[in-house]
Amino acid sequence: MFKKIGNAGIGEVNALNKQIEFSTRPNDKNFYGIRYYDTESPLLKSLYSLLPKETHKDFYSSTFIINDNLFPHTDVSDTSALNCYIKPGNYYTNFYSCKPNAKLIKFSDKGDGYAYQKEDLIFAGGFMPKPFDIFLINNQMVHEVVSNTLAREVRQVLQLATSKYSYKEVCIMLKENS
Repeated sequence: MFKKIGNAGIGEVNALNKQIEFSTRPNDKNFYGIRYYDTESPLLKSLYSLLPKETHKDFYSSTFIINDNLFPHTDVSDTSALNCYIKPGNYYTNFYSCKPNAKLIKFSDKGDGYAYQKEDLIFAGGFMPKPFDIFLINNQMVHEVVSNTLAREVRQVLQLATSKYSYKEVCIMLKENS
């Protein structure tokens, strides 16, 4: 589901070219949702140092920025990720297991991302990170990002993600490399 790894310490993150975005309010004239960017940051060195060197080529970095609640979903292609919460905003990340016969709603033509109705889910756990906290996330488990207030701040996250290794495999790598 998720595991707190530590804290990266303070560092700058530069969002470069936009990779992809998912809108939570497609009919609104302003953008609300999540946007992924190419990134550069000295903090990437800290994240990569957590992993065995021979696996670095199987992880890719990005910065994502959220400015709205994200419905319960599984990620499009990433199986697991190390997330460093640069600006956590006032958001919780919650994880769920599915009730039997939960409906899958495909939300992207770019991979295997699915959305879920809350009534089809059972709360499994969650967290609210502090600035620069690092968490390992199981992106294939149903999760959502929700604000604890109506004033939705921006959440900025530096991420090392993989579509090659499962959450369990990355947990083992982190233990072996510590």
